[in-house]
Amino acid sequence: MLRGGIDWSLQFHWIEVHSKSRSSPSSDFTMPIKSPIQSGAVFAVRRDFFSWLGKYDSSIGATGVEDIDLSLRAWLCGGQVDIVPCSRVGLIQTSRKQLGVQRVPFSTYLMGAKKVAELWLDEYKRFFYAVRPSARMQPLSNLTSSRRLREKNKCGGFKWFLSSVYPQLLPLVSDEIGFGTISQQENCVDLVPGQMPLIAKVRECKDGKDSQEWSWRKKGMIVSNGMCLTSDLDTMHGFVVVQFCKDPSSQGWYRNGLKIVHQQSNFCLDSKRGDVGLIIAECVENSPTQTWYISSEVAGPPNPEHDFTFAEEKAQL
Repeated sequence: MLRGGIDWSLQFHWIEVHSKSRSSPSSDFTMPIKSPIQSGAVFAVRRDFFSWLGKYDSSIGATGVEDIDLSLRAWLCGGQVDIVPCSRVGLIQTSRKQLGVQRVPFSTYLMGAKKVAELWLDEYKRFFYAVRPSARMQPLSNLTSSRRLREKNKCGGFKWFLSSVYPQLLPLVSDEIGFGTISQQENCVDLVPGQMPLIAKVRECKDGKDSQEWSWRKKGMIVSNGMCLTSDLDTMHGFVVVQFCKDPSSQGWYRNGLKIVHQQSNFCLDSKRGDVGLIIAECVENSPTQTWYISSEVAGPPNPEHDFTFAEEKAQL
């Protein structure tokens, strides 16, 4: 038996059903099956709930992405999508030629998928852009009303959807232990363009800004656009810059509570000179300028002094 799913390109797929997907632990195959996504051609929904969700998004069009958008809205806004094996849903199949509808251009699909990614995938949208990089070049329709509806309906986050509804949709990078923005209140670690090496500063957080998206790897490197946060007390005087990832001694970091600690110096990432650039400084307990939040985090790299496996991995780099 099958249920609906997606991949990171936001393409619909039928996937095999596992026993955990059933609404009841019974082996009765007539019982409803929880489905992450449902095809719009064969579904029924209560009219009042459909209206409360905001109906179909007309700006996405008939690309197939509109079904993904509606399914995500249903799950994240308090509903559920079930496949009921013994149900009967009628569909009058009409050809595109009879309807006067032409085949949907790929660019139209990309624009719709980009809107869904920006609206619902939260920090996981980076995986969509990883497999659909050309989507970055597509225009983005206005999200104001959609975001207002999401806030009004108190919809949840995509992280919950992955953990509770669709854990089979796995992140693309297996060695990540954290990703997204690195922030303090309303400010995020950002790259300042210019001559190499690039300077790392804190700036106002902005949704979808590439230079504020970071990937923290198991070996300690914090990466953005293929470049790593780097510091050295001797050659960089404690300033934090962004260089090509090649030197684990100056580019390794570990987590200590809410602090981000430089492995080589055991100094903490600090924003107290944020107008000039980030620095590493002696760690101070409860310092607000050394307190950092990461959008999505499993567990920061351990202190290499207390983890011999990590130390061996670092030596092999």
